[in-house]
Amino acid sequence: MDSSLIVMLALIAASAAGLTWVLRGSRRMLGVAPGPWGIVELVLALFFMLGMLYASALQVIVRYALSDFLTVPWTEEFARLLLVWAAFWGALMAHRSDEHIGVAVLFDTLPPLMQRVGRLLGDLVAIGFLAVVVWHGWQAAQLQHAITTITLGLPVAAFAYTVPVCGTLMILYTLRLFVMRLRGRPVHGTTAQEV
Repeated sequence: MDSSLIVMLALIAASAAGLTWVLRGSRRMLGVAPGPWGIVELVLALFFMLGMLYASALQVIVRYALSDFLTVPWTEEFARLLLVWAAFWGALMAHRSDEHIGVAVLFDTLPPLMQRVGRLLGDLVAIGFLAVVVWHGWQAAQLQHAITTITLGLPVAAFAYTVPVCGTLMILYTLRLFVMRLRGRPVHGTTAQEV
């Protein structure tokens, strides 16, 4: 592994941990889950986002200012890997609190009982859909172990594992939302209260 990549990973990890520590009092406002899992969720989200930022910035600086002295060929591939993980991780975080975008014009006109039934059925459909996605995502990731990335030397499966990992967590979050709805507890906008 390239020593510049190791330094970059250490810098990103330290930045993500430091920013999480700074934001510890704002976790509820940010919609982060309480407890140890909330910290892990936030650190990983920050790691993915800061990693993309740092790798892209390093790529630009080296390309336009230091190209005669330094080469860091892994920055583009690394930023792309983090982009894939950040996208799925962000969807996971939005899913936890039922904050995904939805068009509810017709749904909002239904009586409360029908809305609750509709949400419960939607959760069951989501679990079924996610189970299929996780299964096929796992199968696809397994097939990609033999192929390695050009500059990082990682299996291409590192990109593909986002689907089964985040999909499985989404299933768990959907089960939690389903139970909360069954019990009549508020779900929307209560991200930091129940996990």
